[in-house]
Amino acid sequence: MDEQSLAIIFYELFTLYFRGFDSLPPPKLHYSDFSDWLLRTPDSHNWLRNHQLEFWAESLKDVQTLHLTLVTPSSELLSPISHIETVIDPRTLERYHALLREAGVTPFSGFFAVYNVLLFKYSLQASFVVGTPAMQPNLPELANVVGFFTNILPVKTNIDADQTFSQYLTAFKADLMKSLENGDVTYEEILSQGEDRSPYGYFAHVFKFGGMNLDDVEEVVMDAAEELTSDDIQVQSITALPNLGHQYEVHLTVLNETGHIALQFDNHLLSEESARLLLNGYTTLIRNLGLDPHIKICDASATTNQYDCLGIQMSYVGEGAEAKIYLK
Repeated sequence: MDEQSLAIIFYELFTLYFRGFDSLPPPKLHYSDFSDWLLRTPDSHNWLRNHQLEFWAESLKDVQTLHLTLVTPSSELLSPISHIETVIDPRTLERYHALLREAGVTPFSGFFAVYNVLLFKYSLQASFVVGTPAMQPNLPELANVVGFFTNILPVKTNIDADQTFSQYLTAFKADLMKSLENGDVTYEEILSQGEDRSPYGYFAHVFKFGGMNLDDVEEVVMDAAEELTSDDIQVQSITALPNLGHQYEVHLTVLNETGHIALQFDNHLLSEESARLLLNGYTTLIRNLGLDPHIKICDASATTNQYDCLGIQMSYVGEGAEAKIYLK
C-alpha cells in the first residue's frame, strides 16, 4: 500500500481503539471497486495509455543521466548513516511561501523547482530528470480508500543559467503540470517504451512533497491520552524497516507546512559530509531565492558564502576542497 493508505489505516485503527467500533462510518468504496472499474473500461484506458506514452516518449528522448560532482562510488560505506534532516526557520519559510503565492505557483512546484536548481548547481547539467511520486489517478472519491495508488513520474526540467529564478519557476510549473496530466501510465510502462538505461532508469534523484499526515491520528491519541497508563502501551518487538532511499542516489522529502526537510542518500555513493552539503544547500537556496527571486540562477548561492555571485562554486568533498569555476 502507499503512504496515504498507511496514514488512513493508522487513523482508523486508533479511532476504533480509543472511540469504539461505532465511531467510524462504513467505507463507501473499496480498492476492489477501483479495480473493477478499470476492468470494465479497458478501451478508454488503452486509448489514454497510448496517448500518454506518446507524450513521455517525446518528453524523455535524448535524456542524459544526472551526475552529481559530490558522488564518489565506493564498495565501502562512506557514512554510517543514510538519512539526515533539518528544518527551515519560520521566517524564511513564510517569506518563500509569500513568494509562491505572489507568483501563482503551488508549494509543490515551488519547492520542487529549488531542488532542481540545487541539482543543477552540483552537476552543471542543463537538462535532466527527477522522479516524484504522484497519485494515480487523482480522484477525490478515492481519498479515503486503502490501496496502492501512488505512481512515480519522471519529470524533465531544462535550466538556463541566465534565467532568473522567477522565470524558471514559471516555466517549470508548466512542465510539471504537463507531466501530471499524463500521469495515468505507470513508470514501468514508460520505461518499457524506451531504450535500455542505467539501473536507476531515467533518474537517480527523487523529490517528494509532503509525507504521512498524522495530525488526525495525533488528535485521536491526545484526546485519550489522559486515560492511558504505562500498562496500556507495551512494546512487543521492534522491526527495522527497509531503507528505500538506497534505491536512489538522493531522495529529498519536504514538509512545506512545517519546514521539515529529510534527505535520504546512498551511503555507498555519498559521504555524510557531502549529503549535508546538499541538504544545507537546499535550505540556503530557499532563503536566498526567497529574498531575491529575480536573481539569475547562475548567481544564486547554494552556500552560506556568496562564492556563486563571483562565478565560483565551492564544495567540500572528502578531505579536500574542490573549486568549480563557472564561466558566464
